[in-house]
Amino acid sequence: VQIMKAEADSEKPTLEKLTDTANQLAQSSSDKDSVAALQQKMSDLNRRWKSLEENLNEKEDGIARATALGNEIRALQKDMRQQIGELESGVDRAASLPSGQVDKQLATLDELKSNVAGLDTTLAKLDAKLSEANEIPIDVTNRNDIADQISGAKKRAGEVAKKIDNVKLAALSMRTEGAALEEQLDGLLQIAKQCQSEIDQAPPISTDINKLADQSRASAGIYNKLISKEGDVSLIRAKVADQLKRTPDPEIKSKSEELARIWPPLLLAAKDRQTLLDKVADLVRQFDDSTNALEKRLKADEKELDDVISHADSDPAGACDALKLVESTMDRRLNETEALSNLAGRIE
Repeated sequence: VQIMKAEADSEKPTLEKLTDTANQLAQSSSDKDSVAALQQKMSDLNRRWKSLEENLNEKEDGIARATALGNEIRALQKDMRQQIGELESGVDRAASLPSGQVDKQLATLDELKSNVAGLDTTLAKLDAKLSEANEIPIDVTNRNDIADQISGAKKRAGEVAKKIDNVKLAALSMRTEGAALEEQLDGLLQIAKQCQSEIDQAPPISTDINKLADQSRASAGIYNKLISKEGDVSLIRAKVADQLKRTPDPEIKSKSEELARIWPPLLLAAKDRQTLLDKVADLVRQFDDSTNALEKRLKADEKELDDVISHADSDPAGACDALKLVESTMDRRLNETEALSNLAGRIE
């Protein structure tokens, strides 16, 4: 854009000289028709030149705004990742505390819960910056990628907050009520095996929006069931380890080791499937919305073209300029079509 502006500026003296020459010819000529035609051509040229300068200035301003906004978004994303990482590691440390340190565990969880509010503030700032991006001609795919990252961060933040609540509830339960370890282990193992069976029997992901919604609900049920027991799993393993130090029990030890072996990959598999289902659903919605919007714009473009053609005989010069604008609009529509094709590829 800067090179184009420099080239335009270098040609400015030529335009001014041409304008002076045209004025001199108009003053010295006695042919009114020729003078009128010359003045019309110069008027058209000056109008197109002004339009060029305005477009270049607008593009330069858009690039500068996009660069500044991108820097702000990257800084916020860095803060967001750091905050989420600290919260996740903090919850894991709290969940792994020995059963005899319930008070310390609860104090740690309360502190982590207050830190979630800081993360919510960062996510709100990112949402605001993404809204600002809608006012700048940024690539649709780039904007969607940023939106996907924010959406993923919100899910992780929600998962952390839910895990804090679950660990806290479990800790309070452990402090106020004694739990039979073997019974709890049997219940968690039963849940794990049931969820594993449901995941193994789940059908392939569909691109039909209705079937996709059903699959997403079923997958969310599995994942939420597992994540709701995540705090119980961490606490019971810590309690088992603490008890085994005092009283060896091979059967409880075997069940605890089995739970530790199957739970993490099962939770990851359920999360991955839910994430993939959400991603496909979001892409399908984006595709449908973009397709409908493009169809509406194309109908409007067709109406505009018909209007230009209908006035072509009465105003040829104006029709020519309008057709060039239509051509520019068609270039944008082609880019939008290519973006739709890319979106379809991502869905596949």
